[in-house]
Parts: sequence; C-alpha cells; structure tokens
Amino acid sequence: MAPDATEPTGRLRQLDGLRALAFLAVFTHHAVDAPLLWAGVDLFFVLSGFLITAILLRQRGSDSFFRSFYYRRFLRIFPAYYLVLLMTFAFFDAEWREHWYWYVFYISNIQDAFVGIGSPLLSPMWSLAVEEQFYLLWPLLVFFLGSKGMWRLSWACLLIAPVVRGALTISFDDFRPVYALLPCRLDLLAAGGLMAIARMRDRERFNALARHGFRVAALGSVAFAGMAVLLPEFRTSENSLLFNVLGYSLIGVVMVGIVAGVVAARSDGVVYRLLTAKGLVYLGTISYMMYLCHLLIIMELRHWLQLPQPFNAALSLAVVILVSSLSWFAMERPLMGYKDRVAVY
Repeated sequence: MAPDATEPTGRLRQLDGLRALAFLAVFTHHAVDAPLLWAGVDLFFVLSGFLITAILLRQRGSDSFFRSFYYRRFLRIFPAYYLVLLMTFAFFDAEWREHWYWYVFYISNIQDAFVGIGSPLLSPMWSLAVEEQFYLLWPLLVFFLGSKGMWRLSWACLLIAPVVRGALTISFDDFRPVYALLPCRLDLLAAGGLMAIARMRDRERFNALARHGFRVAALGSVAFAGMAVLLPEFRTSENSLLFNVLGYSLIGVVMVGIVAGVVAARSDGVVYRLLTAKGLVYLGTISYMMYLCHLLIIMELRHWLQLPQPFNAALSLAVVILVSSLSWFAMERPLMGYKDRVAVY
C-alpha cells in the first residue's frame, strides 16, 4: 500500500517498520502458501484509515483541501501503479486486452468479486482498488462532517460492514464479494479513522488506552485460533456466515490492537526499537512498490527457474527489494519532492 511521506500528528517512524512487517506477511503468504498471512492486507487497511483520516482532519480548513490531498495521492500512487501495469501488459500478460480496464480504473476488486481474477500476476491490485475507492469517498465525508460527524460515521461503519458481509454471504456462493468489496472492508478503514480522531482529541489518554492494544490483539488471536480449530466451517474459502460476519471482525480486532500498540509504543521500548531498525524502516519506505510487483516476480521466477519453494521465495524477495529500491530512488522519491507544490500555490 502507499504510505504518505509525512505523518500528520507527529512523525511515527515505527509505522514504517510496521508496513514492512505487513508486506512480509503478504509476501510469505504468496511465496510459500502460508495460511492467514494474507491478513497483512487488513493491517494495511487499518494503517491507511489512521493516516488518511489524520491528514484530512488536519487539512480540513485549508483552501486547497481537495487539491492538496489528491495531488499528493497522485504523486505517491499513480506513477508506480501504472508503471507496473504497463510492464505487466507489455511483457507478461498476453491476455491483457480482455481485462485491462478493470486495473486502469481501479475497479479490479469488483472484477474479482463478480467476474473472476483477470490477471493472476496482478491479483494484489484488488486492495489498491479498495483504497482508491476509499480515497474518493473519505475526503468528501471529512470535509462535510468534520471530526464529530466522522466519529459517529466511523462507529456506524464498524456496525454496518459485518451486516453487509452477512447479506452478501447469503446472496452469493463464493467468498470473493465479501473478501474484495469496499463496503465489506470499510470497518477496518473506519477503525483506523477512529484511532486518528481519538489521538487528535486527547493524545495522552489515547496512548494510555492504546498501550493495551497488544493484549487486545492477543485475545483476538486466541479467539480466532480457537474457533478455527473447533469449527471446520470457520475458513475464508468456506464462505460461511459465521466466518464472514465474525471471523473478519476478529481479524480486524487483532489488527487494530497491533496498530494501536505500535502507535503508542514508548521510544525506549523494545517494540519501538525493533520497528525503527534501519533495515525495517527502509523496507517500509519502499513497501508500496514491493507490494505492487511481488506476486509478478514470485510467479515468473517460479515458472522459469522451477526452484524448490523456499529458494524461490528467498530469490524472489531479493529481486523484489532490488526492483523496489530502483523504483524508489529513480522515480518515487524524486516525485515526492513535488508534493508541496499545491500548498505553495
């Protein structure tokens, strides 16, 4: 996912490290078929909700509210995204003419939900589609509702999203609509927004409560694991009402607890020191391109080299880091130098 270059309520360097861990979870899921680590995407959603809500509320009184937000998003997201699309369509996806528009217009999550995956190499793009749809919706809501209105709306989203997931479970035999559509994932983004609002209102009180986040995450994990062991239908692919309503919510509780604990981490604590280690912060910095290209690289190396899975995973990670580093230094970081132009004008 695409992090913003600045954190609006005080630079939280530990979030860069957390992004890196979220990416490594998704990478491991795809590289060695590790179950449940796809939930790293859920962690990205909570982070996005937290950061984007804080940015929007801070800038709400600005004359360039919409221009500034969308200009920064454009610089951060579009160049890398469309570069990966161009390279994939030009060299790796012979059937691109049949599904290019789903990716170009950020609606591949809708394709996944109701049509089927267009390009397996680009299947991670569904989450980018969810985020872009969120970026279109959320600034308008923040602008008109303000902090108080967004507080109420975000709580409503937490309650409505499981209901929507339940309704779609009854309506469709496949789990993809529940997994890929924005209304079904809006509780994660809204939960991040709630944390941002709470932190802006009273940072000391927020930190005091958020430091219990890891305990909440642990309890949520135990509850999820217990249900997964005892109930065979408690699986993503089973498309069961229990999992789609409760399972995703429990995953959300875990991810919210993790983000809250990390945001409130003390600078002299183990968590902060771990997440601000130079290597992890660097991986978090380049994590957007790593996320965009990782499955393409994993699948192409698997096809051409046919190495044992662990060796393919290690080589793929090395190539992903190399490609993403080149993208960061040659394109992404230079473009971010233009991010304040709108505010100046």
